[in-house]
Amino acid sequence: RDTAEECYETIEAEADRMLALINELLDSATLSAKGSLTLNARPVSLGPLLHRAARSQRYSSHWTANHSMVVDVPEDLPQIVCDEDKVHQIVLNLLSNAVKYSPKGGEVRLTARASSESIEIAVSDQGIGIPADQHDRIFECYERVQDDDTRSISGTGLGLYLTRQLVELHGGGITVESDPGGPTVFRVSLPFQASGPA
Repeated sequence: RDTAEECYETIEAEADRMLALINELLDSATLSAKGSLTLNARPVSLGPLLHRAARSQRYSSHWTANHSMVVDVPEDLPQIVCDEDKVHQIVLNLLSNAVKYSPKGGEVRLTARASSESIEIAVSDQGIGIPADQHDRIFECYERVQDDDTRSISGTGLGLYLTRQLVELHGGGITVESDPGGPTVFRVSLPFQASGPA
């Protein structure tokens, strides 16, 4: 591959990572101070956004030679009216968690499909899994999976909390399917027209 292209992708990935961290902190502060966030909604083609978010994971400090990324997004995926930065943050959070909580590697898969009323985005991994009794707790502020497998994995406990807030801000929903030692799948549903506060 061209060296200039690799340098560009590295810079892009690092910029995305820093922006995601800054946005996470700003959104957390805004929620604490005001109790709500606002949307800057406009028509967005999700395909390029999803591919960019997936590419950035190769430059994560948690990415290893044992990881692989599969992006399954149809070329004719319809546009949605959403806040592009916030949807990018949603996808980055889910992908970075998938990589981070798969310390032995494995496939991380990002898919997107259109239904009659929404776009369904799914992020799956082959990592350490999440106990059933923690499925709801992981979306709470400062909550993280607590077991021997996760103690050495760094994190603020804000990522999934903010991810759920950003999804619900668009009028969407998020669910998780997982068991300890098995695959984890996060599913996000985003309506074609964001219905949150503007």
